[in-house]
Amino acid sequence: AKNESTSIMVDHGSRIHSPEGSLTFTQKIEKMRLFKLYLSILTKQPSTPIETRIKDFGLEFDKALDVRDPHLRMLSMWRCLEITTRLSNGATRRHKDIINILARYYTNDYWKEQGDLVLSLLNSYVHEGKQLLYSNRDDYLGWVQDYASASLSQLMWMRSKSIGTKNAYEIDAFFDLYTKPPEVFNVAKKMSNERNKKNDS
Repeated sequence: AKNESTSIMVDHGSRIHSPEGSLTFTQKIEKMRLFKLYLSILTKQPSTPIETRIKDFGLEFDKALDVRDPHLRMLSMWRCLEITTRLSNGATRRHKDIINILARYYTNDYWKEQGDLVLSLLNSYVHEGKQLLYSNRDDYLGWVQDYASASLSQLMWMRSKSIGTKNAYEIDAFFDLYTKPPEVFNVAKKMSNERNKKNDS
């Protein structure tokens, strides 16, 4: 950037400035397209509820990457997960609920186990002072960062489907439903069809 800002994302209360010049950090067109999309969301005023959620996530994620202490970085990355799944009234969901939501992003058992391990270590650190070991800290930090990346992808998908563009309650409903089994959606579809029939008649 050709200005005094050293970072695109500086602080929660600050106005976000995009660089004056063009940025090219990869030759991959799709990655540059996504980066420009993220940047446009971060600088957009005013923003929809889902875009505000994406901004809040981006600012916290940027902070997390600046933290050198592995324990504090893990906590900051966890904060990204809380921001993604928080309720519209600002309350955070239970830790286990957050993992259950994000564990559905992929269907394999290994992905779910990663989340469970991160949550177990987080609880041990916060409540018992258990430290990350040098031998495994990169694994845990990588897993929580993978979950953070997945949660950003989820928010971006929601924006692309216009979920949370009108009000934040849609975001609540989405994450409330995300862990439900397919049978719930089948029943909801039947209910919706019947309501539509009554409204049409």
